[in-house]
Amino acid sequence: MSWEGSDQERWQVDPERRYSVEGMTVVESRALEMLKLLPGAQVQRTRDVIQLNWQGENGLVVLVTPDSVEFRRPAIEWTCGSYAPALTSRLLKRVELINRKRQPNFRKLIQQVLQSLRSQMRQCRYCRQAFLPERMHSEDVCHGCAEQYLGVVH
Repeated sequence: MSWEGSDQERWQVDPERRYSVEGMTVVESRALEMLKLLPGAQVQRTRDVIQLNWQGENGLVVLVTPDSVEFRRPAIEWTCGSYAPALTSRLLKRVELINRKRQPNFRKLIQQVLQSLRSQMRQCRYCRQAFLPERMHSEDVCHGCAEQYLGVVH
């Protein structure tokens, strides 16, 4: 398959060029719309889901499917095995897209979700950086500073 012209857009949401089809799919169109609103987002893809990772652990994860768009926050899960952090995400907002002709204002939704995300963050009293709750040892001390200043071993 040739990746010329409009296919260059598809390449943005299929960086490995694994899903060659004639024309743009619904999920690809929506993901491209999200990419324009979240410049620099990293793209991960399966056949039916496109995941956009924007601005790392304090950013946003967007899952785009043919039926919905999920806005998620990056998170960590403490595993039971070695009790080590594993990357995951937590749902902030899900938008069902049953009626394909009537699209929500995604720019406004992203602004609302980012505002909600910022409200969940806490500042470390030592390093003064903002972290999501999973990255905090206590209400006002991050994991790294708890190890460095309080002698905590994670």
